[in-house]
Amino acid sequence: MIQRNQIDVNTVFQILFQTIEEACFLLLVLLLLLNLYPITSARDSVIAEKRSALTAQASTVSSALSGLDNPNAESIQEVLRFLDLSSLQRTVVLDENGLYLYDSNRLTRQPLLMYDIEKALRGSTVFRSNFRDGAFASSILMPTSRQGVITGAVYL
Repeated sequence: MIQRNQIDVNTVFQILFQTIEEACFLLLVLLLLLNLYPITSARDSVIAEKRSALTAQASTVSSALSGLDNPNAESIQEVLRFLDLSSLQRTVVLDENGLYLYDSNRLTRQPLLMYDIEKALRGSTVFRSNFRDGAFASSILMPTSRQGVITGAVYL
């Protein structure tokens, strides 16, 4: 016979098991959060560094091209050769209407997003970064201007 003051052993084990189960769940959530923070922090650092580097390069190209009176494929290619952008996969220069003046990847000529072109031609810099094939692929589209007037855009 069980007295009133005496606790059933099964009830004690149930309460103990529930407490351990809750503690394990909290520990699992905590471990998951602690593992995700360094990954997202590292990703954000890589993207910020790529953005900074591409912005500096695009700004240099934009400044160099702003000095051209009548830009065409040959004059643009000459300026870009002087700047040595061989580390970049693709360089595109657009005029104020969004038409291609120069594309370093002439053979495949993958189109740029019209939305991005429109934003750049309105004066905004557009940066994109995607994770593909085990690496980040980043691009930037920056307006070029001459005496405060937007004359086109540069895509790197």
